[in-house]
Amino acid sequence: MAKKSIETQLTWQNFVCLAILGIAVLVAPATAGERLPIIGTESYLVDPAESVQFEEGHMVILGRWIGSFVSDDPSSPLHHDSIDCVGMVDALADGSWGASGYCMNTDLEADQWVGKWENSSAADGVATYTVIGVSGKFAGATGGGTSSCTELAQGPKSRLVCEQNGEMILK
Repeated sequence: MAKKSIETQLTWQNFVCLAILGIAVLVAPATAGERLPIIGTESYLVDPAESVQFEEGHMVILGRWIGSFVSDDPSSPLHHDSIDCVGMVDALADGSWGASGYCMNTDLEADQWVGKWENSSAADGVATYTVIGVSGKFAGATGGGTSSCTELAQGPKSRLVCEQNGEMILK
């Protein structure tokens, strides 16, 4: 009987260890080398801070975009990031334009990463961005992707919705 009791005890201990391991996996933070998809939708309120006319038809517009990201994967640590962007658009007389800037992304735990972006009329409005890890779980992260935006409302406080398709690689 003592042998069966030891076997039962070992089986119970194995079960408890497996349960603890399972819980640890479920609540484990993002780990080094992990690839996080950046796939989802960003929504922005646009605040054109200032525009400067250089010559007839040539204008530089400085802007700020405040928004949030909704990941296609609700369990992603990027889901519900708040986003604060600054940048400029260089609009030329011939109708062509170039744009670039930076977006600070902050997750629900206040960890941050920057998306350095650029776009142009030659790219058909599809922006590219590079991931720059800043703090917390995102420190040292790399990666990048594309963003395609649609203007929902024009005017002094226009609104944009952007579809993101990229990847972040944690360090």
